[in-house]
This record gives sequence, structure tokens and C-alpha cells, in this order.
Amino acid sequence: MGQCVGRQDALMNQRGHPDRRRVRVQPVPDYEALVPIRRGRGSIGSLYGSIDTSHTERLSLVTHSNARRSNIPPDRRGDSEAMLRRGNRSFSELMVHKDFRTQQLTSIFEPEVETESGIISYRFKCPGSGLFQCSLTGLVFDMTQEVEVLYRIIQWDQSILQSIGKTAAGPLFEIKGCEDAIRQLHFPHCETDEAVLSDDSLSVINFSDDGFSVLQPLKITDTHVIVEVSHLSAFGLIWDFIKRFLTIKNPIKGQVLLFVRATPMGAQTQNLDVFLLPCNVPLHEVKAQQPHSVYIPVPSNCKLVKNETYTVLCPTARKIQPKKAEFDMEFGPNYYATFEIRFDVNTEEVTVTVQDQTNEEVWEHDIDMAAVPPSPPVSCSSCQTLHQKSVPQSRMLPHPGSPDVNVAPKLKVSTELLEMLNDLDDGDFDTFKWHLKSELWKNIKPIQENKLTKAERHAMVDLMVQKYEISGAVEVMESVLLKISRNDLVEKLRLLTVDTSI
Repeated sequence: MGQCVGRQDALMNQRGHPDRRRVRVQPVPDYEALVPIRRGRGSIGSLYGSIDTSHTERLSLVTHSNARRSNIPPDRRGDSEAMLRRGNRSFSELMVHKDFRTQQLTSIFEPEVETESGIISYRFKCPGSGLFQCSLTGLVFDMTQEVEVLYRIIQWDQSILQSIGKTAAGPLFEIKGCEDAIRQLHFPHCETDEAVLSDDSLSVINFSDDGFSVLQPLKITDTHVIVEVSHLSAFGLIWDFIKRFLTIKNPIKGQVLLFVRATPMGAQTQNLDVFLLPCNVPLHEVKAQQPHSVYIPVPSNCKLVKNETYTVLCPTARKIQPKKAEFDMEFGPNYYATFEIRFDVNTEEVTVTVQDQTNEEVWEHDIDMAAVPPSPPVSCSSCQTLHQKSVPQSRMLPHPGSPDVNVAPKLKVSTELLEMLNDLDDGDFDTFKWHLKSELWKNIKPIQENKLTKAERHAMVDLMVQKYEISGAVEVMESVLLKISRNDLVEKLRLLTVDTSI
């Protein structure tokens, strides 16, 4: 075995040591890497031990001080960690995590990310067999061999789930790669620890060209649902609706995400978007859909209950809309803010509180706005230029009567539709829904009344886009806004251009 650092240097490099510093580690031989071994009452007996990594090429071990440069969240690094690099081939960088309860090793990787027309996809060049966890999505791959894997989050077909009494419990992942390379998949769930102990409602649905099948879990851990796979296609976590939501109303692990929108030059107010989401919705996906907003990293954990109503309090706010919103669990690929808080530009501190329908506090945080990284001020013309640069040129469908139009991808248009609905007070919104239940568009039947009744504003946008596609949603929106005499919003709507390829 090759030489490694001395005991004293290694001890100084342990987490929390006041003199912790970078320690140079020599390359180790084939098939071996080094991990700390703890013996006795938490003391370190033999500081390093060998583990079989099943790699056929030489590995180099890089200390944690270098690993800090990556974007892998600290809470996913564990007690035993190291960056593994392959000497003569290009593979994703890995960080090894050892679970001391199971003695199982998992390599955490940060995938290559590609974004095209608002669609985010991930690429992982796996170096060999073992467990590999994506740091951005939480997915874990149990691999048998070296392979390249491509994956992305796609839209659920709610009609199929409803027909079998199921509902989505996580994002729907489309996964591509060598069929024989993946033994098992581990899907991150959002169940609480209490629910996991007695949960028989979770399973995984697999969509393929031949239809779909429901896979029963091999195991459900505190964080993941594990299933065996025989081929690759689309997979997603599902709940049995009756078992999970009709017989009991257990909360799920949620997250509160905050984004400050870029402020137009000369504006007197700024907007803070509040997202209430399940904890297994990838933060990276939400951030990618807010290109002109600044994410505020705050403790986000909370517990939320499906279909319960929540409100937001903010003493310094000029306006909060909507006044209340139902938590209906969005799993992508599009995500919309649950609340919008508007306050003065020079506000130094903002306290945001989320309450449930019994006025019980479920989350609160004080935000130092002076410490939030500034976003560059934008004007209408600069926003237009940014969107034109980020969206590939394709067939555009100008809206009739629009003399001066913006090029808007699907997400941009959906966001605009949501903002217009947010401008409606509760009475106008109820009237909007009343008209929508009888609105015909190109011989397509209206949205079912039972879906409209419970839908909040962000869910309403999803319903319209799913029913009519994006161009149809714009036309239907205009028709209904005219019926409720909101000509001001109609004028805004006519400034949008819809890309017919999305």
C-alpha cells in the first residue's frame, strides 16, 4: 500500500480541529481507497482502513479542504468523506459517504447539467459498480458497471394516476442508459420518520412503451424508497391515495424556499416569492426557473399537510397575495410561487411566518435584506433581451393585435399567467373559475368543475396549460378576463408571444 499522511497530520485534519488544514495525500494503489475507522467509544483506533472500491484504475484521494469547493450540500457529506478522481479518464467527481449504521458506502456526485428551452437534464459518467447519489436530485443509482446515465424530470399524467387510485409522491424521472448497468434505484421521499414506520402506501410506478407497472419497494429508509429495475424509462414515487390521505392526515416533510425578484430600475417596491414545496423537490430545479431572482438560503425544513390552507404573515409587507393558499404538492417540472410578498425597496429586515389553517406557526425566519446578494436592476427592454438570448429561435405565434411583443418560453408565459391571476381579488378569482367551467376552446371540453372548485391560483395555471397547451391557455385566459371586465389584464396578455414548439 502507498504511503499516506501521518497520524498527527490526519488528526489535525479532522472536522472541528482548530488547526485543521489541507494535508497532502499520496495516491493509493488499485482497488483501494482510505476511510476513517472508528473504534471503541467514539475514539479513533486504527485511523485508516482499506476498502474495496471495485475500480480498475488508480484512485487519488483529495482531502476535504479541496472538496469544500464543490456545491455538494454539507448535510449530505457524512462523517466519512473523500473526493475520488480517476487518473486517466474523465468521470464525474465523487465524494464517498459511509453510513456507520449499515457500513454501506455511497459515492455522492454532482452531475453535468444541461438546460435547453427551459428543460433541465442531468448527465452522470459513472466510473464503475457501487452506490452513487446525485447531489442535486437526491436520486441514488445502484450500478453494476461503468456507464453514462442521462435523466431529467418530466410531467406526470394525472389521469393515469387517478384511474388506479394513486397520486404523485415525488418527481417523475425519465432515465436513460445501458439497460444492464443499474440494479436498483433509490427515490427520495418526503415522509416523516413517524410515517415511514407504518407506511405501506408508497410504491414506484414505471412508465414504458408497453404501458405502466407498479413496483413494490424492497425497502423504505428514512430518506429513500428502494426498488429493483429491469429496464430504464420513466419512474416516479406514488402514494395510494385512500391509504395515505383519506384514512389519515399525516404531514409530509416540506420546505419553504424564498426568492427575491430582480427590481426594475426606479421601482419603489420589490417582491419576495415564497414557495411551499415537498422536501424531495430538487432545489436546483426551482432555482433554474427563477433566472431573474436571487435565492435566499435559509433553513427551509417544515411539516405541511396536503390540501390544508396556509397563510403568510409579514409585518413590513405592503401587500401579500394571495391571502391564503392550499398546499397541493407540486412535483414539477414547473414550479410556481405559493405567495408573493411586496415591500419597500429600502426595507432592511423582513420576518416571514407561515401559518396553517388553525393559525399554528409551521415556519418562521427573519431575513436580513441587506445581506441578500443584490440582483442587477432590470428594465423591460433588458428583460426582453435576456429572454431572447436564452430561448432558441423557433416558430413564433404573435398574438393578434400585439404591435410590440416579447419572446416568451413556456415557463415565462406560465409565470405571467400566474401573476395576472394574483392580481384578481378573491371575488374576481371565484368569478373567473365560474366562467372557466363552461369555456370551450377548439372543441376541447372545459376543465372539470370539481378540479376548478378547489384549485388555487398556481394550480389553476397548471390546469389550463395541461388542458389547452400554453397557446390555448393564453387564449382562454383572455376570453375569461374579458367576461369579467379586466381589460387591464387583457392588455398585458396581448403583449405575450407564445413559442408554438413548447
